[in-house]
Amino acid sequence: EEGVAGCGQLHFRRIERCDLPAVELLHVELFPVLYGGKFYESLLRPEMLTLLVEEVDAQHTTVVPGKLLGIATARVSPATFFCAADGYIMTIGVTRAYRRRGLATLLLHRTCELLREQGVKTVFLHVQDGNQGAFNFYLSHRFTVVSHLRDFYDFAAQRKQLLVQQAHAHEQESHHRSGHQVLQLQDPGTRAEAAAAATPHWDLASFNQDAWYMQLQLQPSLWQDMCACCTMWYAKLKI
Repeated sequence: EEGVAGCGQLHFRRIERCDLPAVELLHVELFPVLYGGKFYESLLRPEMLTLLVEEVDAQHTTVVPGKLLGIATARVSPATFFCAADGYIMTIGVTRAYRRRGLATLLLHRTCELLREQGVKTVFLHVQDGNQGAFNFYLSHRFTVVSHLRDFYDFAAQRKQLLVQQAHAHEQESHHRSGHQVLQLQDPGTRAEAAAAATPHWDLASFNQDAWYMQLQLQPSLWQDMCACCTMWYAKLKI
């Protein structure tokens, strides 16, 4: 347990199956990407690392059962003959009421430490271009930019939902003006197509977002280890 400014004692723990509903609700609250059921089920697999943050009292009892203050999800790619193990942080976030108190830093450090214990030498992640706060946060914790990826995020689910809402609004407006139902469309896909056709000004490209691909070196890579050994060996020869 650790303390954070303005919070009680914090308890970091691994995920359990009973946490999945709360984890899904937290992801919906924190992240623009809508994840499916397979994603949440995958968090229970051995190669996954999911760290939850709760507030506990002096008796180490959860203050509000089921209430999560933060979460980090990551996966580990095992080492091969040619490559060391690396980790990928899929999601990491803190509820709005607990931001700017150092909790995100603690969560990131804990996650990286657990990845390091599993032999991970390099951690990777993606940051949505335009999310300057997150981008600066990772830069301040020694992450470096690997590349910039065009149209990495495709918010298809959100796009479909908004199109259906637009179709519904168009349908209601038409009904109001004519006094009868104009669009008798029950299939969401058909309604979405009708909405798109009725709104040529809608910039669908705005739902595709670029991303920054970033990395953090936790430990020297095998190549760096070899270079260091060669440097020491060469230095000894010169003595």
